[in-house]
Amino acid sequence: MASEYKEKKWDESHRKCIAEANRQLIEFDAKHTSSNLSDSEKLTKEDLEAKLEILNNSEKKFHDAGPVYDCVLFHDGEQWWCCVDTSEQGELEKCPLLGEYSLTHDYAPLTPSDNLNFSMNVHDKGNTLELVGLCCM
Repeated sequence: MASEYKEKKWDESHRKCIAEANRQLIEFDAKHTSSNLSDSEKLTKEDLEAKLEILNNSEKKFHDAGPVYDCVLFHDGEQWWCCVDTSEQGELEKCPLLGEYSLTHDYAPLTPSDNLNFSMNVHDKGNTLELVGLCCM
């Protein structure tokens, strides 16, 4: 999942950002001679160079902490329910609503194309939500 995320979400947009920063720096250098820069132009050039350096360093230091999903846990007076925002867009109406697995045996796929199903458990009178993953092929 991490390498797929990096390829689909990070690499393409990061390459575009580097290309744009490079283009801006080249255009700046083409319009200005480095010997006659005003203080404002020097700051602009330093900013463009710093932006490019940060973008290049961020590629080397890239770390994917994995997916983060918002969860809404509530008790309806009889049992605990959990809605997990697997859309990552805040569109809860499109997300699975699961009861505690020990009572309902509810489970759902993490994403539509995923072989990873999950269920939920509640501990400590609702203070701890546990999402449990089960891979199936």
